[in-house]
Amino acid sequence: MQAPDNKVKQHWLVLLLIPVASLFFIGGPDSVTAPFLRYAWNMGHIGFFLIATVAYSRYRPFTSTLQVFYYLASVLILSFVIEGTQRVVGRSMSTMDIMRNLIGCALALWFVARPFLHISVISFLSFVLVIDLGGLTIAGYTDYLFQSRAPVIEDFESEFSIARWDGNLVSSSEHVLTGQLSGKAIFIPGEYATMMLSPTLKNWSAYNSLELNIYNPQDQTVRINVRIHDKMHALSADQEHVDRFNRSYELTTGWNQLSIDLDDIKHAPKARLIDMTSIYALGLFMSNLETAQELYFDEFVLRK
Repeated sequence: MQAPDNKVKQHWLVLLLIPVASLFFIGGPDSVTAPFLRYAWNMGHIGFFLIATVAYSRYRPFTSTLQVFYYLASVLILSFVIEGTQRVVGRSMSTMDIMRNLIGCALALWFVARPFLHISVISFLSFVLVIDLGGLTIAGYTDYLFQSRAPVIEDFESEFSIARWDGNLVSSSEHVLTGQLSGKAIFIPGEYATMMLSPTLKNWSAYNSLELNIYNPQDQTVRINVRIHDKMHALSADQEHVDRFNRSYELTTGWNQLSIDLDDIKHAPKARLIDMTSIYALGLFMSNLETAQELYFDEFVLRK
């Protein structure tokens, strides 16, 4: 028979899990949180189900392989229910989160029911855990590399750099200003065609201007729009035009160097100041295109 103190501890453990479980549906990092922190938060599934499995084993000890199988199957079904419910409340369904739930269970079972845990289960989930930890490491390392290369926002020298942009952007060896490569941007016909880097370099507060080097291969002048906003704007419900920096520029044939005073960016919103320590996105777009337009980007950098 269990001692009263142990029963009290078990009850407290279960009570603590209840508010933590609510984080599956509310709370957590917002959409502008660094990718590494969002990744780390999602790995909390492992910790929750590890603790939950230990708590369950205290109430109902595992005594057979079949019981372990039924427990894992129940967690798998519960995981699908949780992920399905998250879609209803505006979150996305994640297969990896389901696997993390099972990994947490397996880690706990390794300690509380090892004789009844089949080697194939622990081997498979250990393999998935290694992949997941590798993803966390890569996310952290790439975030660090990206933020530590200030004052360079983008040099377009690697496929990794290109992959961070939303839009039709590819590496090119044509029209290179510095280094070996430039970014070839193809603006598709339509109302708006946008190249967006989000998140971009975060802290611009120590600099005076933003320099964008853009090559126009067309024989005629074209117009491009630059938009910049901080995290506050990204999290706002309306994301109004007057709450961010927007400016239009004409690009003549050949290289164009756009220099934008950061003080203009800071004071661009109508009702507030942009937080220059929390810049989130840099976008370039063309509007009302009837035919596709090509531009080449190189050396987007902050200047003192």
